Amino acid sequence: MDKETVGAVGQQEITCVYCGGSGPFNREHVFPAGLGGDDERFVLEDLVCEECNTKVFSPLELQFMRNSPAALSRIFFQPLGRGKGKKASASSLQTNKTTVVDPNDNILLEAELMAGGKPCVLPQFIFDDSCELGIKFRASDVSAASAFGDAVRELLADGLTLIRKNSVSKAKRYQMTEWKWGSGGLVEGATTFERQPATNGVWIETLGSSSNPGVVKDHPRLFRRSRGQVVLRVDDEDHIVPLMQKLQSLLSAATFGAAEGKTIDRPDMNLGFSMQIDVMERVLAKIGVNFAIYEFGGDFVSHEAFAPAKEAIRFGERRVPMGLVEESDDLYQAFSGVSSDRHLVALATLPSGDSECHLVLLVRLYGGPIFHVLIAENMPQPTVPLPIFFAVEYNSHKMERLDALAFIQAYGPKWRHNGGPGPGR
Repeated sequence: MDKETVGAVGQQEITCVYCGGSGPFNREHVFPAGLGGDDERFVLEDLVCEECNTKVFSPLELQFMRNSPAALSRIFFQPLGRGKGKKASASSLQTNKTTVVDPNDNILLEAELMAGGKPCVLPQFIFDDSCELGIKFRASDVSAASAFGDAVRELLADGLTLIRKNSVSKAKRYQMTEWKWGSGGLVEGATTFERQPATNGVWIETLGSSSNPGVVKDHPRLFRRSRGQVVLRVDDEDHIVPLMQKLQSLLSAATFGAAEGKTIDRPDMNLGFSMQIDVMERVLAKIGVNFAIYEFGGDFVSHEAFAPAKEAIRFGERRVPMGLVEESDDLYQAFSGVSSDRHLVALATLPSGDSECHLVLLVRLYGGPIFHVLIAENMPQPTVPLPIFFAVEYNSHKMERLDALAFIQAYGPKWRHNGGPGPGR
């Protein structure tokens, strides 16, 4: 069988190898496309249903690429995600809070870390009573600031919708409170709980604490993220209405001049993450199961030995056995010849009986730590000789499959003439 496209050959009835559903089916990249694995030679055909692909795997992988230990490496080393040319998507990083220090004013500015690790100051109003108007206007460039100022004027024209995350109910995750303008300012209206947030509201988040209290001022601020969310970060929710009334008054009176653009060289940056380790476990396990499907076929991976891993990937209700390969381990040294411009994936077995074995995934992303993930316990011996290696050149979107000998020849340690380890000849 051609290993570059695997289908459900020989099956009387095509079913999803993950959930057993009957379709419809999507083409599934063996390695996540957003991590540079969108090499169209390495796909699964008619094996993964649309339900699993779009409702489980895509959101899971997106969360991993934006909010996991690998996400920070991705934004520095892989400026573009899936796709090529004009259709390529830029890598992004999701943080709870990203700030840079304005060295001139000693205040924190809301920012985002863009592709290539470049910080960008977001358009924002900083509520600072020490300045003449009580509000400062900052952005990375004047055009972004002008667009933000117009957007806020429109947002506050008829009133204000405040959006908060609702931790009580997953079904209605968003609390929204309506405010309308009255003769004395903003007047509170109805509060509702909805499944989806309003598209034209202001999200409320807390300031938290500064890493340099007393030295760098962490003022309340209204800003807009690159994905469009307008956020008010405050230390006390009782301040929300007075701050918004003050801003609306200044904007309607057109007392603001041009915003001050900020390009800060070598900024002091603070990043706040909220990472879920189980997301990383599930994504790595899915990579392992996908490669097992690619190598052994859908029928083989339908064996009950793979059921725990597939259940963990789909539902996240059980943990995937995963750990780090220590630097002193021979496996770590075996991976050391692979440069950081490519991911490395390997499938290997551990003996568990005369006719059975355990299947393990070894994976290293962006030249980082090496993880071992248990994919199946007590499975039948595969007919394909293991270990098998896959190198993913994530910026050129190319993958290569190597057996053990080819891997040693391509990436094995180089040796000196006298037999000792050293740089290649």
